[in-house]
Amino acid sequence: MAWFRRGKKSEDVTSATSETPGTSSDAEGARSTGPASSSGPSNDAVDLTSTTGAPGTDETAPARAALDVGPYDAADAPDTEGYLRLGSIWVPAVEGLMLTFEMDQSQSQVTAVQVVLGDSSLQLQAFAAPKSSGLWSEIRGEIAEGLTAQGGEAVEEEGDYGTELLVSTGGTRMRFLGVDGPRWFLRGVLSGRAAEDRTAAAGLRAVFAHVVVDRGGEPMGPRELLTLRLPDDEEQPAEEPGRSAADLDPFTRGPEITEIR
Repeated sequence: MAWFRRGKKSEDVTSATSETPGTSSDAEGARSTGPASSSGPSNDAVDLTSTTGAPGTDETAPARAALDVGPYDAADAPDTEGYLRLGSIWVPAVEGLMLTFEMDQSQSQVTAVQVVLGDSSLQLQAFAAPKSSGLWSEIRGEIAEGLTAQGGEAVEEEGDYGTELLVSTGGTRMRFLGVDGPRWFLRGVLSGRAAEDRTAAAGLRAVFAHVVVDRGGEPMGPRELLTLRLPDDEEQPAEEPGRSAADLDPFTRGPEITEIR
């Protein structure tokens, strides 16, 4: 497993830097009322969204309950061994994954984690959320509205966690996943073949299903980016016989993971 590389700046619409769901100008066109994003786009990361949703309007929670799987809150995770702990987001360490990190260079701050597997990638960001409501329902609307205003397309489809959003702009396709947890919101963005091909996405979806979010107890405003950090070599998970992303069963409770370097 490759540990990481920092993303370099580029003008690709699939990789807009952010500190929040919803203020990138490269793809959605419409600014929202979340914490501000950085102005320059960056390699291997995506940001198109923002704002809060009303209680009871999102389909994600019922779908997760029916599947009885993650992503998990740190307090409820069935197993916390074998993870790369990247601050608020813990990623299962499996063979063949490479991690890249979106950086706000002006503040030396990690703003997104990108999990790369083959020719596809999964961007992960976690945000503070209200106790009484989720964010995903309104976020989807803002993404779709902004893309449509710029001539793009956005189609809602039912998936593993309720409603997913498949977007197309400038010849690029991405799929947005959203999960509302206890006082946090986790956003995943699939790009490459995984955006459209369920077979190609299987490994990354399994990783997403085993992500653990560590919200922390400090007061934070809704839509504020939860802290991320680069991995430390001394905190690597202990090595075990190798498994691949295919060994993660997203419909079985509890991660079975390992790290292969």
